[in-house]
Amino acid sequence: MEIKFKVQKAPIVPKPPLKNIQPSTLAFVQVNPAKKDKAAQRKIRQHVMKDIGLSRRMGTIRTPHPTSESIFIPTYWGDAQVCYNFRRLFRAMDMVSEGLLSIAIVDPVLRLRQKITATFESPPTVEEIQQYTESLSLVREGIEAESKASENAIIGTVICLATFDMRAGNSESWMVHMAGLERIVAMAGGVEELDSRPAIRQSLFICDLLGSMVEDSEPRFPLPRDLPTLREATRSKYVQKLLTSLRTDEPPNQEQTAVIDGALTLANQVAIFLNEEWLVSPFALDLLIPVCALAHQVLSLQRKISLPQRKEILNATSTEILAEIVRISSVCLFALVMTQSSGDALYIAARRNNLVKQLMAQLDDKFWKGKEELQLWVLVIQVCMGVGSLKPWYLGQITQTMPRIRLRSWEDLMNCLRKVVWIEKVSPLEMTHLRSDIGEWLS
Repeated sequence: MEIKFKVQKAPIVPKPPLKNIQPSTLAFVQVNPAKKDKAAQRKIRQHVMKDIGLSRRMGTIRTPHPTSESIFIPTYWGDAQVCYNFRRLFRAMDMVSEGLLSIAIVDPVLRLRQKITATFESPPTVEEIQQYTESLSLVREGIEAESKASENAIIGTVICLATFDMRAGNSESWMVHMAGLERIVAMAGGVEELDSRPAIRQSLFICDLLGSMVEDSEPRFPLPRDLPTLREATRSKYVQKLLTSLRTDEPPNQEQTAVIDGALTLANQVAIFLNEEWLVSPFALDLLIPVCALAHQVLSLQRKISLPQRKEILNATSTEILAEIVRISSVCLFALVMTQSSGDALYIAARRNNLVKQLMAQLDDKFWKGKEELQLWVLVIQVCMGVGSLKPWYLGQITQTMPRIRLRSWEDLMNCLRKVVWIEKVSPLEMTHLRSDIGEWLS
């Protein structure tokens, strides 16, 4: 039996039409062997091999890189004075151990942000604790046996530890490290001996000053020997009149009048420096050291009232309370400058309290008569500090005081502040909000 299968016929696929390949228009007529004729070889390379190479060549594959994803390469701006001093400070801090500098100036920023935003504060990492312990061990070994570490390394390490604790908000540890620095510097020959080591001396000065600014305490170490000379500030007519009236009060208090004079003079000096010289050429001048030097002098002014001792406030005279208010306000003005120039809110965050309100509550309207410009100056500085829930109280005091001296516009208020002392571009955000609030009240 024969079995037959029915096979399905596949459809006939039409052949693609032949490409119209045009013959080359170039024809060679070669008599001599082409290998020996250089001109013929050149023609072959130019015309024949050209088409063959193009048939095999693939285009270059380029990966697109949008501008937004490109890596930013920082530009070197040259040896500006402010950069030079920061570099000296960082070298002094970084010379003791690897990674200590980053702990001192980077990690505490996260802690500060957590405190300001009232979020949960995570405990220190194992790496931080290990680095901190190693640094303390280095200090102990250096103190026990001087041959194991140089004096610069010991002092630099303690400076780093103090800076870390200051920025992390560990006030007690900062005080312990600063007390240790006093002993170590004394054993090294005193601060006069450190004047010959500019990097260490400047690091010690800045660490001491910034920590004292946060704590509002008197600096432990004196000013360095070599400091830039600033132009002397003259008292305004209003300040001269104010000081004259304070000297004629009964009973006169020359010490507290000198504190008010010193605080306003130093604030005026930094205002002249920032309003005129630094505004013209910000990168040609050294901003860090002059401002810190003036802040050092403000923090060194006499303090009659030890805040927050309630008994001392109640027993203090009106002039003593006014002197403390003016001193605190000048320190706050320096804190605003440091915060604005560094971007670090640590210096003003430490002053967001009710101390100024507590002091001003002890002075009645009769005492402020004739001193309204100074009163407004104090109130506006506190508003710039970002006092939070206390802002309505300060705004109420400002709006009550302005009509007494016939201030009817924002420009009138600014002219009033300039009579005392004012830095034109300080705290721009808070000043904008204050201007809006004053505008609503005036309307």
